[in-house]
Amino acid sequence: MEKDDKLRTADKAQWLALRDRYFEVETTDEEERLLRRFAATALAQDDPDFADLCAVMSIVAVGKAASSKRQNEMKRRRMRWVWAAAACVAGLVLVMLAWPSKNVCVAYVDGVKITDRDEVLALMHDSWDDIALDADANTVETQLTDLFNTIE
Repeated sequence: MEKDDKLRTADKAQWLALRDRYFEVETTDEEERLLRRFAATALAQDDPDFADLCAVMSIVAVGKAASSKRQNEMKRRRMRWVWAAAACVAGLVLVMLAWPSKNVCVAYVDGVKITDRDEVLALMHDSWDDIALDADANTVETQLTDLFNTIE
């Protein structure tokens, strides 16, 4: 209401002075809002003294609307990526929750499936021991001796 009173009570000289200050970039945000509201009135639009003000104010308003539209579109694009990333994370969490959490030990010996954990671990240790024994027997020295013995 107080703003409407300012619009009605200000005379043309005050509006012209405010217009000049606006073009000199000396107005406050509040004065600029008042001037923008004044430029939208029939009084300002019908008066040739305010034609330049109405033109500039309308261009600024259109520019702000276009900029706002671009920013909103950019926000929507960003939000699509955020939602896509959130969906991927949610999918990974669901897969992790659905994945069997218990350790299952399985070994196949002569085509027979063994699932007893202790038996599978014993078989694994036996295999490692066999590999370790073969590694001790196959030293570089032993291999070179075998190589040169075949040549003689």
